[in-house]
Amino acid sequence: MRKGFTLVELLVVIAIMGMFLAMMIPAVQMSRETARRFTCMDNLHRIGLGMQQYHAVQWSFPPGVVDEQDPIRSLPQGKHLGWTVHLLPYLDHGVIYDHVDDDSVYSEANARVRSITVPELQCPSSSGAIESEAVPSCYAACCGGQEGPITSSLDGTFFLNSAVSDDDIPDGLGCTLLVSEKLIEQDDLGWMSGTRATLRNTSHAPDPRQYKSPADRVPYYQPIPKGSPSPWDPKFELFEQQNQSTIEIPPESESEQEQADESGEASSQPERDPLYVGGFASEHIDLVEALMADGSVRTISVMVDPEVFRRLGSRNDGELLDPATF
Repeated sequence: MRKGFTLVELLVVIAIMGMFLAMMIPAVQMSRETARRFTCMDNLHRIGLGMQQYHAVQWSFPPGVVDEQDPIRSLPQGKHLGWTVHLLPYLDHGVIYDHVDDDSVYSEANARVRSITVPELQCPSSSGAIESEAVPSCYAACCGGQEGPITSSLDGTFFLNSAVSDDDIPDGLGCTLLVSEKLIEQDDLGWMSGTRATLRNTSHAPDPRQYKSPADRVPYYQPIPKGSPSPWDPKFELFEQQNQSTIEIPPESESEQEQADESGEASSQPERDPLYVGGFASEHIDLVEALMADGSVRTISVMVDPEVFRRLGSRNDGELLDPATF
């Protein structure tokens, strides 16, 4: 007579298999994230190579943003021709560059270009697409070491109408940050826009918070009320002129607002000035990848000294910085 498995033996086998799976799944997920991080680093290497080629031809790095208005406001108005556009021919995307309308990145003529995905600007760890006609960039260039509007007189390498060369970086190429990662928000203006969509500062250490999706992120200015023209609609500029005051989003009910006031809780949609720029962050685990001015790619922990990280954003502060500290 053939002996079979008892119920107890079967349960033991299932439990052992469950334990193996519980140990293996995190390891598989970690290996996948490691692969995604290496792809992210490769993207930055490609951007760095493009920067060096641009510098060899133009004797400077690309301008952070080209526009006549100073300072830059993170709204879909103006030229806002970002560094990403100028870099296209040096990333082997000359055809895309040839179709760019220089008048404004938000013009109807650029609608097709805005919707194109540039592989070098996409981190594989990013949460995914957002509801916008413009494809966002997962990377931003550094405009300085302090929080403040994007103007023509910042201490970073990329700012309004900038033309910074290697000779303009006395702090050292290996100690000056060029490009790093950013989180994508629902109201991102796209990879072409030379606003906070592609420019950030090192005013604070990389944000360690992890997000499940772009919808979980707080926008940098108040969302536009439903029924209003889309930012890509030609009527949007007229709409903005008629609504220069701060847009207020009414609460769902007065009782909810009263409860929030009594508890002292902040609004879930805090107001953000369009002049606000913000810092770097990523969806990697406790780190960001960063391209330095010498072409190297460094992995920077979110636990980095905030003062050290701030100095990385300035090209000429004259402060002594040990590369071993970041």
